[in-house]
Amino acid sequence: MSASVAAHKCPLGKSIYRLAKVLSLAIGGLVFRAQGQTVKSPHADMLFPLCRAAKMCGYMDRTGGIIVPQVYAYTAPFSEGRGRAQAKNGKYLFIDMTGKVAVPPTFDDASDFHDGLARVTVGGRSGFIDHNGAWVIRPSISPGPRALPAGVDDFSDGLAFISELNGRQGWINKNGQLVLNVPTEDNTNWISASGGFSDDLVIFMVSPKQGAGQNSYGYMNKSGVKVIPAQFGNAAPFNHGLAGVEGEKTNSGKWGYIDTTGRVVIGFKFSYVGGFSDGLASVNSSNKCGYINESGAFVLQPTYDSCGDFSEGLAYIQKGPQSGFIDHSGKLLFAAKFQTVSKFSGGLAVGQINGEYVYIDQSGKVIIRSRVEIPPF
Repeated sequence: MSASVAAHKCPLGKSIYRLAKVLSLAIGGLVFRAQGQTVKSPHADMLFPLCRAAKMCGYMDRTGGIIVPQVYAYTAPFSEGRGRAQAKNGKYLFIDMTGKVAVPPTFDDASDFHDGLARVTVGGRSGFIDHNGAWVIRPSISPGPRALPAGVDDFSDGLAFISELNGRQGWINKNGQLVLNVPTEDNTNWISASGGFSDDLVIFMVSPKQGAGQNSYGYMNKSGVKVIPAQFGNAAPFNHGLAGVEGEKTNSGKWGYIDTTGRVVIGFKFSYVGGFSDGLASVNSSNKCGYINESGAFVLQPTYDSCGDFSEGLAYIQKGPQSGFIDHSGKLLFAAKFQTVSKFSGGLAVGQINGEYVYIDQSGKVIIRSRVEIPPF
């Protein structure tokens, strides 16, 4: 599962939809299903985190049936077939799709699985495990100065960024070898980069040493070659071969898209652009937002006040007093007034009403409710 869905509003640009913030939801004529279900037999369907009180968390199926008893301090959404949970003694473990413990609670900290590996921490040092809990990179990475858990990012595109107290910074491969150092400077500029690769490229930033001029952004490959020069006012990671970038000089404040060669494939004509998902991306134009395809043509005209990302064929929008989830044709499938909202994953999305979090299905039916926060997808 991914993180909570990002949406942007017009004319204020973008606003990040976070489930941790207060949100309101009004869905008329829907029946709520109370908690307190008995534990069902596990099955191989998608599982979803659910808590009934602080430190009483487990997993449910898409009908609201409790599959994993609510005996954990915390449960996170599933990623790559594993659910990350925290035992009441503070140790982290992983649960498989049948509801069984796949990796026992032995870690002081842990992240979700990405690229086949999960970052875990033992005794202040980090390493990586596979889906069965076997060490792929033993815990040998020391905490570093970056604001990251144990100074290490998750893997993406086969590499993970690390930053250690000994000054070692760069990207390691799945053997734990540092294969790419962080660029630092040239004669006139400071150069910095971090984070994950996507489509074999990562963003780097150039800052003038004398403080004159603005930062510029470009992309480098896994060999450290700056294949797309720093020529943009801002830049987003690549997604499905396209990246949103902000122009410089005459195109300052305007966004478009480039391909992995740096060629502009969708011109600088938007005040903001989102990433592509389900083949569509939300963009802002003339203080409204709409959706374009990968050719840059509008599929849904910019008539909305707020646009969320598409996921599983649905996106949350606001248009005047109307709000709810639409399909790719723009048809409103059901009305629901959210202040914030998650995207759909596994057929469910998360909302909140009167201080209670709810799961809803793709018809708008409320599956279950909880007074305890439900982690976003």
